[in-house]
This record gives sequence, C-alpha cells and structure tokens, in this order.
Amino acid sequence: MREACAVAAAPKGRARPDQESVRGWHTDFIKRPLADLKKEASNLAQPKLEKAKNAIQSPDVSSAAEIFRRGYAALVGEKSASDIALVTPWLGKEESLVAEVYAHSKGEPNSLDADQYRAAVRVGRVGQLLTEAEAAPEIDVPDAFADERPDLGRLAGRLHALGIPHPLSPTNLIALAPVELRQQLDKAREAGLLSDGADWTRNAAGARGFTQQLTREIDQAKSVERLLEDRLIHGNRRQS
Repeated sequence: MREACAVAAAPKGRARPDQESVRGWHTDFIKRPLADLKKEASNLAQPKLEKAKNAIQSPDVSSAAEIFRRGYAALVGEKSASDIALVTPWLGKEESLVAEVYAHSKGEPNSLDADQYRAAVRVGRVGQLLTEAEAAPEIDVPDAFADERPDLGRLAGRLHALGIPHPLSPTNLIALAPVELRQQLDKAREAGLLSDGADWTRNAAGARGFTQQLTREIDQAKSVERLLEDRLIHGNRRQS
C-alpha cells in the first residue's frame, strides 16, 4: 500500500508539496484500480461492477502504519510542527489512521478533515522516502573515490527515492578529478542532500537542480577529456 503508506510527504523543493506528496499514492492505489474498473464496466452489469469495486484490496495496513511511524519519528523536532500536531492524536492508532486515509482518498465516509488528511499523507510520504533510500541499489564506486563512497552511496540512494535518475556511474565518476568530485559533494551537502534527518525528503526541486548541475559538470569534464585525447592522437600521428 504504497499510497496509504505514503501517508505523507514533502517533496519537490517546497513547491506545491500537497500535490507532489499525494501523486504517487493516488497513482498506485486510486487511479490504477479505478482504471481497471472502468475497463470492466463495459462488460459488467451494475451489481457485478459494485461487487468488483468492493473487492479492491485495501493497502497493507501494518506496513503502511510502520512507514507512517518512521516518518513521524523523523519529523519530530524538525520544521513540521503543524503536521505533527495534526497527526499526534493518532499515535498508537496508526493502523486506524491508515484506514481513514484510504477511505478519504476513495471519497468514502471517514473522520479526517482535509488538513488532517494532507498532514498524514505528508508524514507517511517522508517515511516512505526514507525507506526507499535505504533500499536503493548500491552503486559501483571506483577505488579512487573510496573515501567518498559513503557520501556517494547516500546521495545515490536519496536521489533514487525521489525518483531522480542520478549520473553517478563509474564512467561518469572517473571523468571528475578527486578535487572536483569533493566540490560536487560539498554542493550536495549545501543543498541538504547529505545531511542527517529528513529535510532532503522535502527538497526534491533542490535535488533535481543539483543533479542537473552535476550532470553538466560531468559532461564538460568528458568533453575536455575527449579534446585532450584527440590532440594527443593527432600529435602522435604527426610525429610518426
């Protein structure tokens, strides 16, 4: 139940967080099931259609609740006092909250008002992103950057969780001199992408901007490398 699990988020840069937060949740758990129902609608009589609708499986409540708890723990003491205040009454009743969020998303009767619903989605989304970052595929870091491996792994995992393709392949990394790579990691740190805590989960716009800038730096380094190689090849040909 990625959607009800996503019970919360604070994505992209800080631009329109509510829409960004709920998007993945609605895609997996609302849009796709409803699309399937519409497909069946042309072949089903109304009673059968209602039966099929009622058969839509609810999300994995226990997993969703655990992700919500993780998001809540990460946000306590950070800049999310309003969200925390809205969902704190549900502590110890996280499974019930997940069920309420799911019902709210389907337009069914529930006890959440709009603010409580959005706060729950944002908090759950943070927990989801933290979980996905930890589960991200490991990247292959050249031995020349062994000291930077922990930061590179953390950065790659967080970009993966945010849905941003990263350029941290071995071929791209070795295009940068060690000092250049360290400068890029410093920029990632300044953007909050390597800090402890959950701030990075609410800064997808900053993460995207950093990734675009890093990709340009890598492309430029590769261009210089190719230019030097061409000059060396042409120089050797003249000598021979």
